[in-house]
Amino acid sequence: MINILKNFYPSTWDKNQNYSNKTYQLIELSRNSIEFRNVAISFPPNAVVKIWRIQNPYILGAYLLRKNQIEHRQGSISEITKYHTVHQSDLEVALEYNLDSRRYRYNNRRIPQLDESLPFINTNHYCIVCKVLTRNEPFETERLPEYVLEFNSN
Repeated sequence: MINILKNFYPSTWDKNQNYSNKTYQLIELSRNSIEFRNVAISFPPNAVVKIWRIQNPYILGAYLLRKNQIEHRQGSISEITKYHTVHQSDLEVALEYNLDSRRYRYNNRRIPQLDESLPFINTNHYCIVCKVLTRNEPFETERLPEYVLEFNSN
């Protein structure tokens, strides 16, 4: 499956990553890279300390299949950016299980699952930037986590 999906990887992805021990890889972005600046631009200056690109070919495959299915049924579909806040202890679970908050140890039900506005982040949380298909029915395969952000503690 991985070899087939390599043809559909985003251009920013490192195609030489190994997924035999883990379903995803986090690739730290250089602060000087265009990719870093394109993600960080939505946040206050100097707020973002680190950004990791999320590479999960299994979630990417499910997302692309769902997108294709919707396009065949309804024509064109839009993608929007949303934000997901996760406690640092739950980051691995979030990335492994496509942001399924039912699996989180520190699940705060008052925080929206996916938020369109920029989140307030405290020092023990991360923000996951997601691409989401715009539809009324929220299926797990209609979101694609793309980046993990760590913020300044100031």
